[in-house]
Order: sequence, then structure tokens, then C-alpha cells
Amino acid sequence: MCTPYISPKRKNNTAANSLLIGLLALGLALGSCNRLQNVRPDDSGVFIKLLGGALDDRAFSIIENPDGSFTLVGTSTRAVIDANRNVQNSVIIRLDANGNPLWNENLSGYEGRSVAPLPNNQGFLVFGDIINERDTTSLYLIGTNAQGQEQWSRTYGLPSRNERGFSIVPAPNNQYLLLGMTIAPVTNQTQMYAVRTDIEGNVLRERIYGFTGVSNNVGSIIQTNNGDVLWCGDTFPNLGTNSDARLVLTDSLLNLKWDFTYGGAGNETARDVKQTFDGYIIVGSTETNSAGGRDVWLLKVDLGGQLIWQRNYGGTANDEGFSVTPTRDGGFLIVGYTESKGQGGQDIWVIKTDFAGDPIWDKTFGGTRDDQGRAGIEPRNGGFLIIGTIFFENNQMMTVIRTDANGNIVK
Repeated sequence: MCTPYISPKRKNNTAANSLLIGLLALGLALGSCNRLQNVRPDDSGVFIKLLGGALDDRAFSIIENPDGSFTLVGTSTRAVIDANRNVQNSVIIRLDANGNPLWNENLSGYEGRSVAPLPNNQGFLVFGDIINERDTTSLYLIGTNAQGQEQWSRTYGLPSRNERGFSIVPAPNNQYLLLGMTIAPVTNQTQMYAVRTDIEGNVLRERIYGFTGVSNNVGSIIQTNNGDVLWCGDTFPNLGTNSDARLVLTDSLLNLKWDFTYGGAGNETARDVKQTFDGYIIVGSTETNSAGGRDVWLLKVDLGGQLIWQRNYGGTANDEGFSVTPTRDGGFLIVGYTESKGQGGQDIWVIKTDFAGDPIWDKTFGGTRDDQGRAGIEPRNGGFLIIGTIFFENNQMMTVIRTDANGNIVK
């Protein structure tokens, strides 16, 4: 039996607050143990949904499909009764325009963290990692058909190392870019690992980037408008001290063009990067000049990687950004979590800024436990779609939140 608990809320909006409490209470009453539980099947255009089962389900990546539906990727944990154990695997879910599940498929792989479409609506590529026979992890790419059913899989990495996969994006000529990290045995030094594949996952080019005595974490990867490849992450000495955000640009063959770090006296991270008309926008976290703990950190750099401006958002506790999306009005949508406001623990935090990074509005969603937003997109028909994970007492569930242009879920 699962006995989940959450105390949802919205700020400065009594009606929205009451709706969230009602929706989540309804989800609990209907039974959060049921797979793909619909909290509110409707066509209102704004909603909050919970997806998952009796154990742990987490959402990491979402894309909009040409027909206005959405494809969500994450991880799901299920019980294997005969073996008396739990098994975690990647999961892919198709949602209609109102967030109602159309189908879902459990896939092989330990953790699915990113999804990209195949051309001509043929299906999807799901990227993450898998635990292999050597009891190490490898980068793992799964090809599915249009109904999410697994068709093939590929692994990448060195036999003696652990690898973790984080980001996949389409590239020209039916190619794809993968970003992960590789972890050395004994020393546990981590390095950035970039791979270019064809449509069937065959390696066309791969590169490992790192420095002696320095480790790296990775965020996301993009194909730039001129055909170069750009990715973000952070770098820190193996013996400790502080981390800096890192931004790496290569040519189309993954040969290095430039490599910059950004930071100050505290720890800085970079979790996501996107291109703008005049440069790149990066989101992560900073401890330098923060209001306390970590702040959400937004950086704008030019096409040569030179810093144009930076903005901090946060309070006296820890706050972090995981996703940034340039919006059609010229501003940016940031998704992450905050400990500085909300009901307690971590809450999903959504921040909308103007073109200069100055905040226009922000919203929190969640309860008294640790809830996190992982990604946000701006659908073609307006508003915003945010995904993340909601923590209950005994399990975690995926959440999908559709708001209007002002971040409201009540019209």
C-alpha cells in the first residue's frame, strides 16, 4: 500500500491554490498507485497532472509533436514480485494536448533522461544510460517506433569506465548529438563525452574532453545555427575547491574551437544552454554574490562566448535552475527548484524573464517535501508546459503542468 502525502499551493492566488489542493487530493483519493493516473482528464487548456505508480517515477525531458501532442521521457521503478526486488527502467509516454496519456511504454535502460524525434514521425530516440554485465554503466540510446515500442538499442563507452547520458538533440542530415560523461575507475575523475551518430545510432564521431586533475559535470548539448556544436556543464579540481560553469564549442566534427569557464569565489554550475539570435543563454546555479546558499543563475554570452550579462534569482536557501527556454516574446522561461519560498523543502520554481533577464513573474508548485522542475517548453498554441517530479510520503510521481502565458493554471 502507498500512502502519499502532498500539500500543494500557489502564491497570491486563492482560486489557484484551492484548485491545486483539490486536484492533488483527487489524485490521492483515486489511488496514486495506479499507473498513469489522470488527475484531471479535461480539455481546459491549463492543468496539472500526476503520472506514475506505487514506487518512484521521475520526469526528465519533454518535446512537442507536430500534431500538438507531447512525448515525455523519464524513469519508472516497478516491483518484480517473483524476484522480491525493484527494477528501474526508462519510460516513454505520449500525452495529448491536454496532458491526458495516450500510451506509455517501459523501455530497457536504467534511466532515460532525454528524448528527440525521428524524422517524418517515424518514432523517437531515448537517451540515458544502462547497467551492463560488468556492473558498470554505459551511454544508452533506444530507437522506438511512433507508438513508443522499442525497436533497437546501442551502447557507447569504455569497458573499464562508467558513463552517464544526459542530452540528445537532432542535427542536420538525419544525425544526432549525444552528451554524457565518462568516469575513470579508482580516481572517479569525470570528463565530458560527446558523440555524433546517424539515425540508427551508429557512431560517426566521438570525443572526450577534460583536463588532468580536473573533473566535469555535463548539462545539455545543441547544434548551433552555423553547424557548430555547443554544450555546457561545470568543472572542478579533483582535490576539491570550487566549481565553475563551463561552455565548450566545437566544429561539426567535434574538434575544439573554444572552451570557457565562468564563475567566482563560490560554486557555479551550468545545466542547460540554448541559442539566441545574438548568442547563447545558460542556466544553472551560483554561490557567488548569492542571497544565501545557491541562487538560480542566468548568463547571456555572445557568439564568441564572452559574457554579456548575468542575473541571480533566489533567497536565503538553495535554489537552482535546470532548464532555460527562449520565448517568442524575446524573454526566457526558467524551470528548476527553490528552497527559499513555498511550502517547505524544495518546490518546483518557474521564472519568466524579459530579454534582459529581469523577472516578469515567478510561480511555485509543490508541497512540504522535495519537488523539482526539470524542463519547460512553450507550446505552439501558447502558454507553457512544465515537467518535474512531486515527492509523496512513500513514492515520487511525474508531474505535467500546463499554464497560461502568465504562469496561471486557472483561467
